Amino acid sequence: MKKGLVIGLSVLGVVVLVGGIVTASEYNALVDADENVALQGAGILTSLEARNSLIDQLVTTAGAYLDHESEVYQMITDARIEYTDAVASGSYTDLINADAATSLALTSLLAVVEDTPELSGIEAITNLMGAMETREYVLQVSRSDYNDAVATYNASIRRFPRIIFARMFGFSEPKPYWSMTDGEDITVVFPVNA
Repeated sequence: MKKGLVIGLSVLGVVVLVGGIVTASEYNALVDADENVALQGAGILTSLEARNSLIDQLVTTAGAYLDHESEVYQMITDARIEYTDAVASGSYTDLINADAATSLALTSLLAVVEDTPELSGIEAITNLMGAMETREYVLQVSRSDYNDAVATYNASIRRFPRIIFARMFGFSEPKPYWSMTDGEDITVVFPVNA
């Protein structure tokens, strides 16, 4: 009887130990995936901040000419307000919308600069436009990296057996993809829950 009890307790101990290790491993994997999404999102925020700084510099440099383009100037002003509000809200949906509005305003601003010979001939503006092109590329890469992290996270929380641990530890909500189309038509794509 004692030998059977020892064996039973040993088996139970091994099962509890293995269960604890699996639970800890799954939890840590979920935390890592969640933190990677947050890290990639921070990369987008950093790129958006840098882009807005460049827009400020470009608007300041081309300011006298923008007075004649009140619609573009108003778009830039509205986009800045929307971006500031989005950052304050902390909502990725708001940030995506603000990013799209800023991209539209930036496109209009760059069109004015390119169509105005006095502006396109100013070296400071030419340099800022080159820096803006580089920043837009970095922002595009940041968005792509974020979406890759979201895809990994969203797939992770839906796979068995991790779905059990995701629900147990509050990781069951999918993260939104960062998806924009040209102009003001913005699409926030959420994965379909299975």
